[in-house]
Amino acid sequence: TLLDVGAGAGDLLVGAERLAIANPALEYVAVEAAPTAQLMARVAAARDAGRVAPKSRIVASIEDAPEPCDAIILANVCHAMGHERLAETLAAALRRLRPSADSRCVVHEVEILRRGERSFVMWTPDDHRAAFAEIPAVTVEERAYRRTIGVPIHTTVLRYDGTRSLPADLGAELRAGFERLLPTKLHDLLKKREALGAEVEGEPQRLSRALHQRQYAFVSEQCTNVLVILHERRLVELRGSHGPPN
Repeated sequence: TLLDVGAGAGDLLVGAERLAIANPALEYVAVEAAPTAQLMARVAAARDAGRVAPKSRIVASIEDAPEPCDAIILANVCHAMGHERLAETLAAALRRLRPSADSRCVVHEVEILRRGERSFVMWTPDDHRAAFAEIPAVTVEERAYRRTIGVPIHTTVLRYDGTRSLPADLGAELRAGFERLLPTKLHDLLKKREALGAEVEGEPQRLSRALHQRQYAFVSEQCTNVLVILHERRLVELRGSHGPPN
């Protein structure tokens, strides 16, 4: 079973078919609260043509997904979840993952979003490793993939082989883990923004300047989003739109 969380238009299914991963024995399950016509058409076409298993379908939430799953994919969706929802989603995913050395939950994110979005926070493989630091039942690995075009990507692989039990309150533990990371993440983002600002001022090439400006705006927006989260939890005081955090 392949679980596609936040399936969007069904691009993962199309990719699986192109790579000949899809087959009549593969149960493809898309998780999408508001499925598009394109997603519904792609799933129906693949199922009717026998390219995936007859049980392949779309469900509204991860709680409705079958278990166990051999692979769970979250492609370019985690940044759009608040860290609390992300923690609960990862906990639900890991509970549905088949306990096996061959099973995996894959979190995939680009380094820069193609279009601006609000309230996003990009969690890197190092962030996931730190968030899971006190959960030894789960192994966290970083995967690097070369790309000839586009922006860099971050891929995190979560494994659960069943040799240790998952905590009963896994969601709460992950939520606390992500919250512990927020002050350090803000510090690192501010340093990165400062470095990018210097590069923007000194870069003579137009295309490179445009990319650096995009990165600068992207990192700046993340700084604001993390500050808001910290302020909501009374972990930092906002002194104004241009003032430093207290």
